[in-house]
Amino acid sequence: MSLSYDNKPTTVHEEFVQDAVPASQSDVAPYEPGGLEEKTFIRKLDMRMIPIIWFMYVMSYLDRANIGNAKTGGMEEDLKLTSTHYSIALLVFFVGYVLGEVPSNMILVRVKPAIYLPALMFIWGGISMCLAACNSYQTLAVVRFFLGVVEAGFAPGILFLLSSWYRKNELATRFALYYTASAFSGALGGLLAGAITGHLDGKGGIAGWRYLFLIEGAATIVSAIGAYFLLPNFPATTTWLTDREKWLCAARLQADGVGATQGDAETLGHGKAFKSVLSDWRTYVMMFLFMMVTGAQTIQYFIP
Repeated sequence: MSLSYDNKPTTVHEEFVQDAVPASQSDVAPYEPGGLEEKTFIRKLDMRMIPIIWFMYVMSYLDRANIGNAKTGGMEEDLKLTSTHYSIALLVFFVGYVLGEVPSNMILVRVKPAIYLPALMFIWGGISMCLAACNSYQTLAVVRFFLGVVEAGFAPGILFLLSSWYRKNELATRFALYYTASAFSGALGGLLAGAITGHLDGKGGIAGWRYLFLIEGAATIVSAIGAYFLLPNFPATTTWLTDREKWLCAARLQADGVGATQGDAETLGHGKAFKSVLSDWRTYVMMFLFMMVTGAQTIQYFIP
């Protein structure tokens, strides 16, 4: 199966190919948009897909935003942070995020999502734990930079994965549900930080804010291992789908103008694909709007 850009199909992953699904399934019963079979399939897909990616995003936001809670939990005094030092530590995360996002997505289309996305999660959990060992604002900034590089591929990777399962008119609702994780993690992060720094500060000679990074980072690593077993790949290789459901998923996307048979697909390299994105005015409108949203969200680093 393949994705399209301006009605030009583009092969992005060999496991997308519709031919991997038995064509005989179409002879059993034709695809009926909005029918009972499709509704049952979507309900099954939602129950399998949304909870796991939602929880993964919660962990992502916890690990990037817990620096604010750590600052008020004693990190500012221990590392002798000034306002400038703290701002630099926040800034470099987004520098790494910007640099890592596009390359990470280019890797994703060549690797199974059920391997790549949990792997990213596992690595950033380890990096988050490394924040507990920081003894200066310089080391804090360096670790935060690499945290941004690794986390960069997660959110766009999830959107790419969702687009390989859902039709265009279904994506917005699922992405909205998934995005509520950022708000939930903000509330959860404060509660966890209060409990950890309040009860563990000084235990074993370790400051409470260091425990915060250690515990939340370790929780992310454990969650990544679970995600490896729960997160699906592409429809044609997902074991909990029947042959009929695999065919139905391919038929749904093709009816939506996303799919194309392998023989009809036009292979578009990363260079040409990148140029096509840069030449689309909608890219810049989306960038501006997302900058406004993300800029407003940075208040979470100062609210504590």
